[in-house]
Amino acid sequence: MSNFLNLSEESLESYLPHLSTQNKIKLIAILKERQKREEYKLYSYFPDTGDFARHGYTKHLSFFKDGLFYGSRLFMAGNRVGKTIAGTYEDTLHATGLYPDWWEGRRFDHPTKGWIAGKTNETTRDILQVELFGNVVFKDGGKKKTVDGSGIIPIHLIDQKSIRWKSGVADLIDTVKVKHASGGWSYIGLKSYQQGRGSFEGTAMHYIHLDEEPPEEVYTECLTRTATTRGLIYITFTPLMGVTPMVKNFIEKADEGITSVTRATWNDAPHLSDDDKANYLALFPKHEHKARMEGIPYAGSGLIYPIDEDEIIVDRFDIPEHWPQIKGMDFGWDHPTTCVTLAWDRDNDIVYVTDEYSARERTPREHAPHFNDNGSWQPVAWPHDGYQHDKGSGLTLSEQYRDEGVNMLDENATHDDGSNGVEAGLMDILTRMETGRLLVFHDCTEWQDERRTYHRDKGKIKKLYDDLMDATRYGVMMLRFAQVKPRHGGKKIKNNTTVI
Repeated sequence: MSNFLNLSEESLESYLPHLSTQNKIKLIAILKERQKREEYKLYSYFPDTGDFARHGYTKHLSFFKDGLFYGSRLFMAGNRVGKTIAGTYEDTLHATGLYPDWWEGRRFDHPTKGWIAGKTNETTRDILQVELFGNVVFKDGGKKKTVDGSGIIPIHLIDQKSIRWKSGVADLIDTVKVKHASGGWSYIGLKSYQQGRGSFEGTAMHYIHLDEEPPEEVYTECLTRTATTRGLIYITFTPLMGVTPMVKNFIEKADEGITSVTRATWNDAPHLSDDDKANYLALFPKHEHKARMEGIPYAGSGLIYPIDEDEIIVDRFDIPEHWPQIKGMDFGWDHPTTCVTLAWDRDNDIVYVTDEYSARERTPREHAPHFNDNGSWQPVAWPHDGYQHDKGSGLTLSEQYRDEGVNMLDENATHDDGSNGVEAGLMDILTRMETGRLLVFHDCTEWQDERRTYHRDKGKIKKLYDDLMDATRYGVMMLRFAQVKPRHGGKKIKNNTTVI
């Protein structure tokens, strides 16, 4: 019968009258299996032939493959790239054990326990549940509620009798059993972040799929749930909340080889036509386009500097000697101490952010060499908390840096009129960005990350990863004291006045 597998369906049917009863049964089974493969999304999303990569979806396959090596993975991609589908497809494989031959990721050869969670109960139901199980339907005159199996999981593998519906939320599955290829039953639980950290406490899980960015406490609780099973956590989302603590921590650990981050853009989604892209972008403000297209983190609503970053990022070039420069700094310990270098094209009134520095839990002595590594002659603008005294030495913070050879201005940063209002400083920088008079070198990547996440929450500035933004504001406020690099040394700032 194996010779029949490559024949067309018409040819197979022509054999029926000439076969024995036993072979007829086998042939009918082949035809039914083919019909299943045509009907079920599981067999159509990612071809069994393994040619998915050939069609341009290499990022999706890379995300799957990383599951073999990393316990925690992040698929950070633009909208409509297929990240949620990739996640629910992997959910289905772990629940059913029906791994295709081309699959290079983690495999479970036994029934599994998994959680699949979205941002709210409604998004979990309307997106994840529909993608996995299909639509909710009612039978027996509306007395019996079930699913129609139009999702990725084949309906004949769903134990309809095992479905438990979540109380208080209409038509949301709480738990369900799915037939595993090994013969047992896998367990799937649907959750949402709005249920809080407590709902993610409990027994060990083999895999957890978090669709959309979870709160940090939910993610850390999931780490606990998969620790004993050496299980998987994979997160699929478009980073519309910016570089949050969870995202920042995840990316840093990826740089250390602990976690995996897969980034995908619209160029990695051949199913999107040029018309699709144009129509989709037309719905959103221009400053959101990078996040929507490329999965680059940005703050979303309330962005303080809502500027298309392509309009402010420039390639690095040699700073002309006649351009004055100044540095701005922000003090920190638990959060970073930061410093930016600004070069001022005074003729055109354009400010360039040319260098950045950021480090936490270091003393002024440890910071000072980094402040001076591209010029100790540049004056440094600093905030009002530089007047705070150290309990040990009795010196102010600004005095400690000055003693380490940092060219600190004698007074804290103020506007031209002597005030130091934050909103006036923000408006000055925003106006400069809008008019092309504040630009940043392309390799100042931390500055760019902060700018994307610098936003307001209910009208108030969100004090999170804003240190380089603050340092920039102080430098721009004191731009009037920027200094041209001296040719023969000796030029310093004294009492906020240039002297020779």
